[in-house]
Amino acid sequence: MTRAENSDREQATTLLNEVGLRPTRQRVVLAQMLFSNGYRQVAAEELHAEAEAEGAAISLATVYNTLRQFKSAGLLREVVVDSERVHYETNTNQRLAELSNSGHPNKSFGPINFLLKFFKKFFIGVLALCGFIVLFVVSIVVLIEMGIIPDTQVVSGRHMPDNQKNTLIGAGILRKNENIEYFYSEAAFSVVESGQFITKNRIVRYTELEINEIPIDFIERTELISKGSEGTFFDENPCTCDVYKIHSADASKWKSIKIFLPIEDNGNHVFISRLESLMKNK
Repeated sequence: MTRAENSDREQATTLLNEVGLRPTRQRVVLAQMLFSNGYRQVAAEELHAEAEAEGAAISLATVYNTLRQFKSAGLLREVVVDSERVHYETNTNQRLAELSNSGHPNKSFGPINFLLKFFKKFFIGVLALCGFIVLFVVSIVVLIEMGIIPDTQVVSGRHMPDNQKNTLIGAGILRKNENIEYFYSEAAFSVVESGQFITKNRIVRYTELEINEIPIDFIERTELISKGSEGTFFDENPCTCDVYKIHSADASKWKSIKIFLPIEDNGNHVFISRLESLMKNK
């Protein structure tokens, strides 16, 4: 075997390994004939005749099967000449050009291509994940704007969606014709799960289990009993709410209650300031 023939054989073996085909003797011989001399378009019968002329013991059925395998691996393209004739043409992409035209086989091509494929898939995966995150955030914003899920901030009564007010009225938490001054719900999916609000006449703290209220006239004072923080990315459960205790002036009628207010956008101070303003005016 000459040096050129040996080089062609090594290139054919590299090519087959690259596309995931086991380099059997028949495949290597046919790959040499197809890919060692640039672009080709052949029929199975022509390739079989060439193989026989070179003394390769390969049956016509094996040639047909191998051509179909090369086609499935992306090495060949099927060209239908007419209803009875099919030709196969070599794929002239950059990878095959490098393998078939180089003076020697590139031993590092396989690992490099593997890395390229890996990073391509990784990059596509990252893009898909980023797209999902953006879609998720946009969906949350839309749901908040529509009033389907609670806002993450303290909301003034005039900016609170009507459907949320009607939900609270339907649950017996908010009275009809009662105007909310400020509202906040720490619930994730529905305002009826838990929350607190103030009107001109009372402050209400509710959960799915109970509703507690104190008329503004019977509030003695407010007390900050736990201060929240912004937290960091590494905090498992960052507390982002201040906890206030609203003391009742008449514990026999109205028990003191605890409310939870987010520190985001200074919502805690807005809520408490309005409550204390109402207390002074009573």
